[in-house]
Amino acid sequence: MLRTWVVVCDASRCRIFDVGPRRDKWKMIQSIEYPQGRAKGHELLTDKPGRSQQSGALMRPAIEPSTQPHEVEVERFAHQIAKLLELRLAENAFQRLVLVSPPHFLGTLRSALSTHAAKHVAVSIDKDYTSLEPAELLERVPL
Repeated sequence: MLRTWVVVCDASRCRIFDVGPRRDKWKMIQSIEYPQGRAKGHELLTDKPGRSQQSGALMRPAIEPSTQPHEVEVERFAHQIAKLLELRLAENAFQRLVLVSPPHFLGTLRSALSTHAAKHVAVSIDKDYTSLEPAELLERVPL
């Protein structure tokens, strides 16, 4: 039987469960909190936007960031989770992955996974189940 991990996450928290051989008892392996994922864009910025110099212009417009600060934090957290999964995959900690996450973060996480790790994703569920207890997850997450 293939060892399965269930990753339940959103932009600010992640719980990783090891599914038992009978699939009726899940053991939490790791829980990660990422408060920056809940922060608003203005809370993440420390300065005013930079200014650009334009010849002959009296006013210098502010330079807007190409990516919103909140989105940068979401991507950073997805890469952190992906790196952890890739390290544990290299240690043969699991053979199958089940990803459970809201749609936007699920796409970000899937794009952060390496090709090798992505091959081990057996099921993806685009729901926000981060607040559910393991017993409720057992009922809602198909393995």
